[in-house]
Amino acid sequence: MPKCLACAEPIKVGDKYYNDVSGDLIHDKCTADDSFVDLETEAPLTYRPTPHVWTQQDQDTEDADAEALPTTATGETIQ
Repeated sequence: MPKCLACAEPIKVGDKYYNDVSGDLIHDKCTADDSFVDLETEAPLTYRPTPHVWTQQDQDTEDADAEALPTTATGETIQ
């Protein structure tokens, strides 16, 4: 289960979120209105983008990807 970049709480089914430029996810509730910029010009956006909603399909895909990762003899995930 992915965790929010800002609060480290899990992103759960039904949560609103954004993709961060780092590749991580961040809850909608953890972002400030002035934290959105145009990636080409770096100018602040004059609007708040519509967030994505984490779905059961997203969670199922995340779970399947996690199960596919190789592990060590002690069960630690190798990434």
